[in-house]
Amino acid sequence: MAFFAKLLNVPTEPKPETFRDPVFLVGLMRSGTTLLMNTLSEHPQLLKVGFELNPIWTKIGGASINNACLECTEEDLKMEYANNMTAYFKNYLVESKGFLRHLARFSQRRFYGSGGVNYDWDNVYLLNKNPHLSNKVRYLNAMYPKAKYIVIVRSPHGQCASLKMMFMKSHEKDGRYLRLPNDNGSCWSNVEATKVKEINSEELFPGNFGVFPKAWIKLNKVMFDHLKHVPEDQKVVIAYEDLMGKRADSLNRIFKMLDLRDAHASKVNQMIEKERKIHNTTTKGDPLQKWKKHLDEKEQQILSDTLKEHREDFETIMDQVPNSRDYWIH
Repeated sequence: MAFFAKLLNVPTEPKPETFRDPVFLVGLMRSGTTLLMNTLSEHPQLLKVGFELNPIWTKIGGASINNACLECTEEDLKMEYANNMTAYFKNYLVESKGFLRHLARFSQRRFYGSGGVNYDWDNVYLLNKNPHLSNKVRYLNAMYPKAKYIVIVRSPHGQCASLKMMFMKSHEKDGRYLRLPNDNGSCWSNVEATKVKEINSEELFPGNFGVFPKAWIKLNKVMFDHLKHVPEDQKVVIAYEDLMGKRADSLNRIFKMLDLRDAHASKVNQMIEKERKIHNTTTKGDPLQKWKKHLDEKEQQILSDTLKEHREDFETIMDQVPNSRDYWIH
C-alpha cells in the first residue's frame, strides 16, 4: 500500500486541517437579519451558509426549530450533534468552491443585487443567519466555543408591526395561526386552523395582538441572557435603526469584532457606499417610521402598556443595544 501510494504520489493520510468555528447572525424575526446577512455575505471572508438551515438544525443538529422552536442550552448538547453540524459545515465549504455553487452565487448577485461571488477561501468564515437560534446561543456556544455572534435588534414598534403584516399574509394565504407558548424560552410555532380550538386563545395570532410585544420582551430577554455566556470579544450588537441610518459605523463595528483582513478594505468601502434594495419585506416606506401606518391606536396602546408592564426588562434590553434609546423612546 505504501509503495503504490508513493509511486502514485498519493498521501497515505489526509492532510490535517483545522475547522474555523462559524459566525452566527441572530436576532428576532423581522429585525433585519436577512438584510444584514445579504450585506455581510458580499465580503470575501463571509460565506453565507444556505438560508437559515431550519431543517438541518432540527434533523441533525439537535436544535428543535421546525415544529416547535424550543430554547436549548449546553445541557441539551450531545457530541453527535456537534459532529453532525461540523461535518455539514465543512462539506458546505468544500462544495461552495465548485463551479455550480459559484454560478448560483453569480445568479443571486445578478438578479437580486446581493450576496458575494468570489471568496478568500483560505480565510473564509461560514455565516449562518437564523432568528430561531436566538434562544439557543448557549447551545451554540457549547458546540463552538470560539464562534462569533452578530446580533441585531429592532425597535418593538417596528418589529411588531412587521411581524403583524407578515403573519396576516400567511394567515390569509393558508389559514395558519401563530402561537407564542406561555413559557420562558420558546419562540413562535405554526398552528393549523383545525387545531386552534386546542390552544389557549391568549397565545394565538390572529386574535391577540398582545403576543407581539410580549414576544419582543421575552425573546430578546432570553437571547441576551444567553449572550452573557459569550466572551465580549466574540460578539457585537447593533440596532436595526443604526444599520439603516449609520451603515458605515454598524458594518465597521462588525468587521472589527471579526478581525477581518485589511486586504479587503476596498471591498468594505464598496459595501458601505452601495445603494441597497430591501428584500423580504412586507411593507413599503421609511423603515424607521412605517410602523405608524400599520399599527392602529389600540395596538399602539397595547404595545405601550406591555413595555410599561415589563419596564425593567425593556430597560435591560436597551442597555445592551447601542443608541437604542435614540430610536425606541417615543
